[in-house]
Amino acid sequence: MKNNVVVFATLSFVLGGCGSTAVPTQGTASSVALSTAGQHATFAPPDQKYGGSQEPIYFCDYHDVLWTVNTAGTEVTEVGSAGVFLTDVAFDPENGNLYGISTTGFYRVNAETGVATFIGNTGLDVGNALIFNQHGKAFAASYDTTDLYSIDVRTGAATTIGSNNAYESSGALTFYNQGLVLSGYAGSSNYLVWLNPKTAAVKKIVALDVNNLFGLASTGKGILYGFANTDFYRIYPTRKDIKRRTVLIVNLDNLNPDVANVAGAAYDGNFQQSR
Repeated sequence: MKNNVVVFATLSFVLGGCGSTAVPTQGTASSVALSTAGQHATFAPPDQKYGGSQEPIYFCDYHDVLWTVNTAGTEVTEVGSAGVFLTDVAFDPENGNLYGISTTGFYRVNAETGVATFIGNTGLDVGNALIFNQHGKAFAASYDTTDLYSIDVRTGAATTIGSNNAYESSGALTFYNQGLVLSGYAGSSNYLVWLNPKTAAVKKIVALDVNNLFGLASTGKGILYGFANTDFYRIYPTRKDIKRRTVLIVNLDNLNPDVANVAGAAYDGNFQQSR
């Protein structure tokens, strides 16, 4: 079902649920609408209220499929099957390529078809996070360790940078406001963890009340998105109330029931060098 698009023409969200939703019909560029009579959105779509990018965010799911979603959360598009379970994806600004990581392998991913081509083994046991800085340096993390790694894009081999000594990777890395941020956990608690990219030392942490945050993407200054299971969130790390730090934009399988739990996410832009 390559390039299968489902559009919500009219959208109104209420935290904890949404309005009456027509069942999406399958087919190219088909559309459905939400019943919004007498309802009001609890927040404006990020593109309108916050000046977020109109470019889509890519994400890979547990069915090995690569998708895109617009930041307003109104349109999801199937790119195609990767042919392998990728735990995260990221764009390299140096060559424009999309790359993916599996638990043990490193891949180049065709952003137009979704097909993943094996480059090499990383040497990791459970690799699950990948991001590039503005100079094309790849960083990775793994579920079973607190280490931060660099990745050689020519061979896929991982090299240990250092350990944060406390937080294992939930499954995502991103650059946000010039900081390298890990979706991490310690015990049963979930955090955004700012890391020193040269040593992996922890610079600061922010607690979250969302589990399984396996995808992160920052599309501009002060703008951060997250994926947990099939939920797509706007994240506000500076809010004092932990329950207000994650705001649900949309449940992706309401846009297309074929979307499975999200494993990783990538945005082609806003490349940064951590301070």
